[in-house]
Amino acid sequence: MENEEQRELILETMESMLEIQLRSVRRLKRSNTQPGKRKAPGSQSRKRKSLTELCFQLLTLEGGALHVDTMVELLKKRFGRSTDRDSLASALAKKARKDERLQRVAPGTYTLNSETF
Repeated sequence: MENEEQRELILETMESMLEIQLRSVRRLKRSNTQPGKRKAPGSQSRKRKSLTELCFQLLTLEGGALHVDTMVELLKKRFGRSTDRDSLASALAKKARKDERLQRVAPGTYTLNSETF
């Protein structure tokens, strides 16, 4: 008989836990679907700029050509964004081939086209 009581206690406990979880899920679901409800300031996600866009910004600010190594350092220093040198070099090379704004002037060195300034 004691075994049956333990079983019943365990099942009641599990049932209570599941009811609490279900209420929590429903509350979260309601709060996410209510129209007009504003998020707390600072909790709205801002779209982060890509590393190549930040490089365009660096090239604009510097006003001349920059080597990839220099860009990696400036990205870290000015924007707090660290990146792998080879990844950035590859991304910039692709952009230089496709995009009219960026031009490769020497191995690993890029500048913005003059009409971009």
